[in-house]
Amino acid sequence: MTIVFLIIIALVAYVFGSLNTQTVASVFVFHSDLHKLGKGSLWLSNFRRIYGTGNLVKLLIIEVIKDLLPILLGGWLMGTKDYALLGKAFAGFCLVLGNLFPVFNRYKGEHGIFPVIIMAFCIDISAGALVLIVSLFSLWLHRYVTVTSVVTGIAIAVAGVLVLDDPMPTRLCAFVGGLVFIRHIPGIINMLRGREKRLSLEQDLNYKFDETFDNK
Repeated sequence: MTIVFLIIIALVAYVFGSLNTQTVASVFVFHSDLHKLGKGSLWLSNFRRIYGTGNLVKLLIIEVIKDLLPILLGGWLMGTKDYALLGKAFAGFCLVLGNLFPVFNRYKGEHGIFPVIIMAFCIDISAGALVLIVSLFSLWLHRYVTVTSVVTGIAIAVAGVLVLDDPMPTRLCAFVGGLVFIRHIPGIINMLRGREKRLSLEQDLNYKFDETFDNK
């Protein structure tokens, strides 16, 4: 039965991670297709330009809920076998995998920052706080999204070692860090070649997020 639970968790978490929140919200809530509006970008700036800041906040709430559900499911299912922490960590790993390499978008995914932070908070509050603080400080310090994504992955790996006593969830946190690094190898190469653009505080911040992501 444990194997069955793990298979269910893996499938649900990966599918949820693969879902693009903006596309789902625009089709089922706002009844329009982001592919056909604005620049056609699927990142947050296009959504904000089309639907406004208030609806962007709603979208972010939807994103948090979307990421929370499979992790809570994993904790609940494996909790019946006294492995709740393992269930959350495994679901988080599969969620991040789907976010970075989504099956619905030809495995071209997002930066993974959101699901990594949500995963960290779900496995341990102090781990989540550490990852969030490190991510925000990294983005404020240099404003490279690629670097912040990699730093976020490293942060959850380190947080797992520092706060978790269970070896398997700790390894899963390290695997998440590895996934994030692999996903951002092209961005790291672009940055070393001077092609990676920084976030601009003087201009539209989300628009620069688009440019950074589209250059991957």
